[in-house]
Amino acid sequence: MMFILYESPGLVKILIVEDDLMIADLLEESLTSAGFTVCGIAQNAAIAIEEARRHRPALVIIDINLGVGDLGTVIPGRLKPAWPLGVLFATGNGHMEQLSSAGGTAIIHKPYSMADMIVALQIVQDIVAAGSTSRPMPHGMRLLPGAGAFALARPVL
Repeated sequence: MMFILYESPGLVKILIVEDDLMIADLLEESLTSAGFTVCGIAQNAAIAIEEARRHRPALVIIDINLGVGDLGTVIPGRLKPAWPLGVLFATGNGHMEQLSSAGGTAIIHKPYSMADMIVALQIVQDIVAAGSTSRPMPHGMRLLPGAGAFALARPVL
């Protein structure tokens, strides 16, 4: 099976939002090895929004529970990107009710393999670029209602 990325993988910038630095480092290493560019790692919502506005990633992986009461589900709504942004939520819990209006593209449940994460990101990228995908979903991944690129047609201040 051939996978087609709409941009060269090295040009696809990904922001990782994860409070567990061991998981974030493992993600960064795996994604970099797969040819993606990790433009930043944020441990909380405020830093994630700042980094996203600075780097304008194509994709963002957001852990839902960021510790100290911070929820990743607030990030897409507060960010209000002026560019197409694929949002992949990651969680070890079943937070589907919080995600219906969070502005994400898909969710992947922990624990996930790095191979499944890469396929999940390719699916999110397909949806952002073309509105759909023909790739099979990896274990534990689901598209969110209204899945697509999260973007608003106004500039980021």
